[in-house]
Formats: sequence, C-alpha cells, structure tokens
Amino acid sequence: MEQKKKENVHKHHRQRLLENIWQVGIENIDEVKALEFILTYVVPMKDTNVLAHELLNEFGSISAVLDADYRNLMNFCNIKERTAKLLTLFPHIFARYKKDKIGKRPVLKTFGDIVDYVKALLEDKTTEELYLICLSPKGEVISSKRLASGSASHVEVSSKELTSYVLGTNATSVVMAHCHPKSTCSPSTADLATTKKVRNILDIYGIKFLDHLIVGDDGVYSFTYLKILEPRNELQ
Repeated sequence: MEQKKKENVHKHHRQRLLENIWQVGIENIDEVKALEFILTYVVPMKDTNVLAHELLNEFGSISAVLDADYRNLMNFCNIKERTAKLLTLFPHIFARYKKDKIGKRPVLKTFGDIVDYVKALLEDKTTEELYLICLSPKGEVISSKRLASGSASHVEVSSKELTSYVLGTNATSVVMAHCHPKSTCSPSTADLATTKKVRNILDIYGIKFLDHLIVGDDGVYSFTYLKILEPRNELQ
C-alpha cells in the first residue's frame, strides 16, 4: 500500500510538471526541471528530480548528458542499460525530426535553404562527419551521403569513393558539408586542403562545386559566402 502511495505521488508530480511546461514552454524553465521532464520518459515511476541534479552536476549541461556515451551514464548512479540507451537516443530523434521536416527531396534555391539543410544534417553529430549533397539543375537534392567520418577532430576523403558516388547521381552541382562537434566552425588548414581536393576532382567532370559549409557550436562557416572560393585560383 505504501509503495502504491509513492507511485501515485510521482504520477501527480509528473502531471504537474507536464502542465507547467505546457503553459510556460520548456525553453522558459530552468535546466534541472527540463532534464527532470526528459527523464520522465525513460525512468518509469520514479522521482527524477534528484537524478536530474546529479547528472547536471556530473556532466555540466543537458546537451552533455544527452551526448554522453550510454556506458558512461550506466557507470553513474547505477542507471540501467535501457534507461541510458533511451536517454542517448534523444539527439538522434531530434535530428530525424529536423531532417524529415525539410523533406526527402527538398529544393535548395537560396543560401538560406542550403544552411538550413546542412544544419539539420549535422548540428547534432558528436564526431566529425563529411557529407556530399548532390543537386539537380533545379537545385533539388538528388542524394545526400556521408562520405567520411572520423574522430572528434578529423576526417579523410576517398577520391575514388567521391568520384564514384557523384557520377552515379548524375548531379550537376555539389555542396560539401562537415561538422566540428563542440568546437568553432572556423576551417583548419586540413579543411582548406580537402576543399581544394574535392573541387579539383569535380572540375574534371564539369560538376559545379557550390560551397563547403562547416557546422560548429558557434554557427556555420561558408567558404563561398566568405569568398574563400573566389577567385578560382585561390584554391589551386
């Protein structure tokens, strides 16, 4: 009977928390309550306020908690494997939502369209990933493929794979994009070298290289918008 009373208390607390967030918006509540609310979806019939405090004290922020390796979460406060895995799925759910909202074959007509698409593709990644986005003459996304991935700070591009992929799509133009997780979007020397390499390969086949975008914690860097790609001989 005592256990049932405790469960009822927790149930009503969760309902009050939901109603509060519904009224004021999750962006307007403090970090502890926001994480506490998220935890209610992965921790059944248990007070999640204390756990929210402990996780934030350990990891520092909601994003750091959700980005943590599930094994690190399991080693903390004896969180069960199921709970840890569910918790780390949240960023992937959000990323799937944003990508789906853009559409399966969106048309990228403006610089803003390209930035929105690339952000949806990359801003939640935890390691560097490089994508090539192949476009039709009308700017429709024919295909978007992860061409390379690496550590948190480096990716390698295969010339053979790049050529095979792009030619197979019959694209007339290409956008390259990669991410700098938990870092600035400013390009490194290696990023400039990769840009040269990809653009020179595409030039051979008459495919237009529209831009190279880098998504970082502080925004999106565009080689074209910031004139890094102009004039043409700067990259040769």
